[in-house]
Amino acid sequence: MFTIPVGIVAFLSLHSWRLPIWLSSDPPRTRSKPAVYYMLEDVVAVDFGYGKAWRKTVNERYSASPVFRALMWNLTFYWGLMSMVLVGITAAVVWSAPLQVSFGLVLGDFFAWAVASGFGCWVLARQGLKKERATWGREVEKAEASSSPAVMQEKAPRVEGDGEKQEILRNKADGSPGVATTVVVGIPSGSSSATGNGLNSV
Repeated sequence: MFTIPVGIVAFLSLHSWRLPIWLSSDPPRTRSKPAVYYMLEDVVAVDFGYGKAWRKTVNERYSASPVFRALMWNLTFYWGLMSMVLVGITAAVVWSAPLQVSFGLVLGDFFAWAVASGFGCWVLARQGLKKERATWGREVEKAEASSSPAVMQEKAPRVEGDGEKQEILRNKADGSPGVATTVVVGIPSGSSSATGNGLNSV
């Protein structure tokens, strides 16, 4: 039955509340995060000794990754649900079995529940992290594709002046990666030259 408060806290934390006080590394008047996030942050920072550097890293990851935020929400919901499952199993055993039997079963079903729930959490976390890696991989591929010379040349604007066709040469690198310069050839004397910037790499 001790998992009832755990389940209540888990379900309440699924809503993002405005914090009145400090909660782990989140200051007052900021939005709260799911309960599993705070468990992850505190256990790794304190028990595993990674300290403030870990807190900063995991907070930046939470802010930057929608998939990671969804994973924290899903795991919090999962543990809230599993805590209610244990409550149901325990209540059924206590109310239906004799005292001597129920005493042993209650102790045994807790460990069985812990193993089964832990395995389910591992599966969900593994799937979520795999999805996050795939998402970031696609973002990197997009960034590399958008900064490629062929894409920059295709996106180069056409410049015309005094009725003459201007030839635009793209991809004259200025020394910084992902930046290209437009060189205009054939502009009559007295006309202003045109330059343009390519897409910055992400």
